[in-house]
Amino acid sequence: MEFNFDFDVTPRPAVDPNAPRYATVPGNVADLGNGECVFRPRGEDVPHVMTHQVLGALDQCREFRTADEHVEAIRRATPGAPVEGIRRVFNSLVERGLIVRADAFVEQLGAAANSPQAPIGGLYVRACDRPAQLQRLLDSLREDMARHGRPLRVTVVDDSRDAGAASAQADAVAAFAAATRTEARLVGDAAWRRVQARLTEALPEHAAAIDRLIGRGSATAPRTGPGRGWNLALLLGAGERILFGDDDFVLPLKLHPDHRAGVDLAMGESTAARFYTDLDSALQAGRDPDFDALQWHLDLCGAPLAAVFDPASRIAPTPAQWRRLAPSRLTRLEAGARIAATMNGHRGDSGSVSSDWMFMIDADSARDLFRDRNRYLSLIERGRVWMGVAGAAASHATRFTPFAYDLSQLPAFVAPEERGEDATFGALTRILDPNAWILGLPTSIGHVRESSRNFTKPGSSPVARNFNYFLVDFLARFEDDLFAHTPQQRLVAAAARLEDLAAASDRDLLRMLGEYLQATHSGHVQRLQQLVAEIGANAPAYWIADLQAVVKANAKAVLSDDVPRLAGWPKDLDAAGSAARMRDDLTRFASLMRAWPAIWTAARSLDLSRSLR
Repeated sequence: MEFNFDFDVTPRPAVDPNAPRYATVPGNVADLGNGECVFRPRGEDVPHVMTHQVLGALDQCREFRTADEHVEAIRRATPGAPVEGIRRVFNSLVERGLIVRADAFVEQLGAAANSPQAPIGGLYVRACDRPAQLQRLLDSLREDMARHGRPLRVTVVDDSRDAGAASAQADAVAAFAAATRTEARLVGDAAWRRVQARLTEALPEHAAAIDRLIGRGSATAPRTGPGRGWNLALLLGAGERILFGDDDFVLPLKLHPDHRAGVDLAMGESTAARFYTDLDSALQAGRDPDFDALQWHLDLCGAPLAAVFDPASRIAPTPAQWRRLAPSRLTRLEAGARIAATMNGHRGDSGSVSSDWMFMIDADSARDLFRDRNRYLSLIERGRVWMGVAGAAASHATRFTPFAYDLSQLPAFVAPEERGEDATFGALTRILDPNAWILGLPTSIGHVRESSRNFTKPGSSPVARNFNYFLVDFLARFEDDLFAHTPQQRLVAAAARLEDLAAASDRDLLRMLGEYLQATHSGHVQRLQQLVAEIGANAPAYWIADLQAVVKANAKAVLSDDVPRLAGWPKDLDAAGSAARMRDDLTRFASLMRAWPAIWTAARSLDLSRSLR
């Protein structure tokens, strides 16, 4: 009996860290038959005819590696091919522009960025009936301004309903202005209504949409919803770069406890959680940056995405990140790509009322959660957290409320009502501009609730999806199928998709909604099971028991034959009522999408600051 072994003992080339890196450009392929195909680089009209073997060579060069590494990868993929012949093919592909050098790639990425960044409009604070929280934030901001010698205009958008709270907050803003000698503006009830009146006067045809987006309602029928103050800030800051946050935030910004260098452009960076049993420990966690972190957010916001490759950005990709970067797999990494907003993490109190989110985290975060039983039992009732990315990460989604906004171009608005409004900002940003990116920075802002409260017990209810979350998921279905050129046209085209769904029959609407809720709950179960599998046999029984309770609650929802309803809708809606509510919500939101461009453009042209005096 004979055994033949064929070992490839060719030594791999040593990697020169200073050698240029190259990667295949993105493009489309069409087969021509007879072993040939045509490759057309994205955004170009010139086709390149090649053999399938040459196309295979391109496929081996997707990530940024040195020429020697690419040649070796092609050689291993095509046994018997001479090295010199492979090198000639590689050089030819470089000359044809089908493989690009890293420095040329960065230059191309920033080529369309001709406009200077917008002026800084300061910090906008969304406040509501919490004068003690606002005072804490303003005190921390005053310390931060003194530390960095940087003035910052403050605009407090006050949605208070209690006259005493509104008065106390007005006093706090006035005292802050006097102490810091900087401009501090309060947008109280009267000023808020003046802004709405000026916009309505300019755009009477959009009066209903303006009222829904920012209207406060009447004294007897006040409007609630966190999105209205956010939308007002987007209108008041039109044409500027702004920071935005809530009154229960507290400075300074801190770097992640496990801060990592570089930036992940492949959208593979997951949000990490670190848990603490007391508020002070959570607020003190992390590293104090030796630079002005607020200015860092503002400097990157509105910049071309190419700016992250500059060492001055403090997040230039590491050599390892360069080696993972494949332009052909990042369809939105194009010339003209810009950073539309930046995001913070948060540390301190969680913004959730349920503990179920603690089971929807990565494996490392879960291990930190359950590493000690007594600590776990305390955390699952009322844990504090450091939540955010450990290293900078570019994305198209907004898991949290963005911190810095580029309002030099038409921005997204947010759903005026219910929770989940932060996710609608990211979804609509993708609709408006497919080349707009959200940059998560490895910083966090403190979060201190007005009063402490315990989380609900794990598995108390299945994962809830209100209309805002449904909207985000529905928009994601077709965002890549929109071909309209301008942001306004793209928003109108997306609104037409919502109106198309609203025009469905009751039966089809309910069937679609039922399938959506079923897929949501089933997907939740699958992710929980994947987390258990990833952690393995070392998962403690007490954590497994709580996780199983969450699984059971969602599995029960999958099997439910009740009328499909979204969270926030009346629980006694029958089938006809549920279909009517869905149709109404879709139609109303579509009307906001159609009206928003005109409203924001009017806000930019009007001197709304006069309404604040």
